[in-house]
Amino acid sequence: ICRAMPPGSKGRKEFLIVPLACLKGTKKFLHSEIAVPKITRNVDLIVVAQGIWEAVRAHDCHDPNSNFTTIQDDVIALLAVLSKSTRVVWRTSGFDAREGYKAHTLSMNRRAMDAIDYFDLPNFTYVDWGGSNFTSMFWER
Repeated sequence: ICRAMPPGSKGRKEFLIVPLACLKGTKKFLHSEIAVPKITRNVDLIVVAQGIWEAVRAHDCHDPNSNFTTIQDDVIALLAVLSKSTRVVWRTSGFDAREGYKAHTLSMNRRAMDAIDYFDLPNFTYVDWGGSNFTSMFWER
């Protein structure tokens, strides 16, 4: 999540970044922000950049009370709520060069894009960075 801050000492705008490695952390953060907006109340743009940890470090991202697909669906639904007042962009995950994670990453990216298409909200979209990344990593192989 990024927010342009007042110009810094050199007159440049700065951005606030909330680093969350897993979607379960993003879900918790979004729940708290919808209940009592603190960080997102003055935000013009929210960018959620799903990473490869969901595939490569699944044991770190595991939630014993849920599964990945439910968490991903919940995060997208929460972002749809926030998109009513703020522009939201989902950036799909890139790929790990190891072959074993390709199918899972393709699946999670496709699910996210399909869910966002389903909501069909004017302020909620995605950038298929993972699709571009996939082409450059695996097309030649």
